[in-house]
Amino acid sequence: MKGFRPMDAANRSEGLRRGLEILGIFKEPRPEWGVSEIAREMGLHKNQVHRSLKTLVDAGFLQRCPKSARYSLGFGAFELGVEAGRHINLLPEARPLLEELAVKLQATVSIRVEHGDDMVLVENMENPGRLKVYSFQGNRRSWNFVGSGAKVFSAY
Repeated sequence: MKGFRPMDAANRSEGLRRGLEILGIFKEPRPEWGVSEIAREMGLHKNQVHRSLKTLVDAGFLQRCPKSARYSLGFGAFELGVEAGRHINLLPEARPLLEELAVKLQATVSIRVEHGDDMVLVENMENPGRLKVYSFQGNRRSWNFVGSGAKVFSAY
């Protein structure tokens, strides 16, 4: 999302775009950020970032840790993500097939979709055996991730 510029930018809200881009950086492996770090990452002035952060905290999408003065996702972002997960149910008919495949292979299987430069887990079925691989919906991995899923994805 960083650097997203629609062709018709004249009819868009710059402040909203900036806030959404800021929210977009709060992911693993770095779920906490300070104002100066965000400003450097986004190429923005600290005052712009600070105003956006205050607005996002007021709306509940971010929270500020009093001890470290760093920011992380807030409960509002969690609620929105859960709600999105309820409505973005891409493959309900895939669950029985995933379960069958997990049993047959004795392996955890998942469905991932391409999203920008990454792949995102949309459905997951743990294997019934002893070796389990834990992952959660929305988990994002880069294409060069060492797992077999990334290799299959890259091959096609």
